[in-house]
Amino acid sequence: MLQRLTILITALLFGLFMFTACDDDSSVDPTPPIEDPNIIEAAEDDGDFTILLELAEEAGIIDVFASEELTVFAPTDDAFNAISDEVLESFDATQIIQILEFHLVEGAVASGDIAEQQDTESVQGELLLLQNDGSDVVVNGSANVTTANIEASNGMIHVIDEVLLPSQIRLAREQPNFIDALASDGNFDVLLERLKQAELITTLQFLGPFTGFPPTDDAFNALPDGTLDDLDAAQIIQILEFHLVEGTIPSGDIAEQQDTESVQGEDLLLQNDGSDVVVNGSANVLIANIETSNGMIHPIDELLLPSQIRLALEQPNFIDVALASEGDFDILLDAIEQAGLMTTFQFLGPFTGFAPSDDAFQEVDMESLDEEQLQDVLLYHVTDIGVITSDNLEPSQRERVTMMNGDELLITAGGDGVFLNEIAQVVLPDNRASNGVIHVIDQVLMPESLGGGAPAE
Repeated sequence: MLQRLTILITALLFGLFMFTACDDDSSVDPTPPIEDPNIIEAAEDDGDFTILLELAEEAGIIDVFASEELTVFAPTDDAFNAISDEVLESFDATQIIQILEFHLVEGAVASGDIAEQQDTESVQGELLLLQNDGSDVVVNGSANVTTANIEASNGMIHVIDEVLLPSQIRLAREQPNFIDALASDGNFDVLLERLKQAELITTLQFLGPFTGFPPTDDAFNALPDGTLDDLDAAQIIQILEFHLVEGTIPSGDIAEQQDTESVQGEDLLLQNDGSDVVVNGSANVLIANIETSNGMIHPIDELLLPSQIRLALEQPNFIDVALASEGDFDILLDAIEQAGLMTTFQFLGPFTGFAPSDDAFQEVDMESLDEEQLQDVLLYHVTDIGVITSDNLEPSQRERVTMMNGDELLITAGGDGVFLNEIAQVVLPDNRASNGVIHVIDQVLMPESLGGGAPAE
């Protein structure tokens, strides 16, 4: 009995001691957490946004963060510290407001609602580029969302590791991107409007690097009235992307003649004589090597048109004519591409060409030819001495013409038609192109190096 009483008293004393100890413990925060914090309260609670909040306070827009429904792409203190104090202190109050509002989007946008790539207007007025690969979100091409979807009573916070700078601030810091450089120049208003319509502005602001050959306003104005009016949005995008190349290419790195793939997918022909650069045979680079934060710009004096657009506008070049012939020249076109002559026949000239049809190629073992021999064969079918049409030939005329490989070709006109080297007949003459004329022939001509060539007189 005495033992049971002792145990009971001990238990009561222990409980009293524990109650007293808990009551006196000053380490327990008596302030309950905010159950439904607004954006400011959530940022303060996080503790990593001291500079952001101080700037908002000093700029007098702290109430905007607390009251309006917003999505904030919030740079951390480390992100701000990556910018020197000298630079931050150089911004006036208006510029600070622009920077802060460039991080705000109206409404609550969860990361799961962000598309693979989309433009989103900031409160500041310029567009942000948002990208979402399903696991990571990136803003303006380089700012990584390190923590997404911090919910607040009036919106959402996405933590980012970089401070976003709007256009005027980039220009003030002499860090223009592709679009900034075009806009500040003043000679690219038509191009900028086309890029806006095509929703390519943010791509050229924040992605890259790109090398661009942008046509000036004068280049667009030189087009006949209505030239582009009947083209749809997809065709306009093709044209714009035909002026872009991935990577940075200074003019000094351009060879005497080279093919360079455009973002649109077709090749551009670049030529450099050591002082001047020409694109696609006729577009002159007016000012080379304008550097931007995401590439380089070489303005040109002519609008470049890709193949499908040239055909739509009825301005086909030498290759376009072959492409439009519904499969009759597939073997010839493949051979031209293998020989690296595609852009030569597209953009140089004027040429007169004698094009063997696919049927004509059936008699030739093309696979047995190496690249040099293939070029020799192809160049023996083209002359660059000018445009020779059927009405240039007199009856019973025999004329020797020097072809692009250096060999002579004998052209004979008579009552039975026009023959080449007395063996290949012209079966479809005078197919006009913007850079010459094509005559379809029924046999492949062999150059002297392969046992062919013009017959002796």
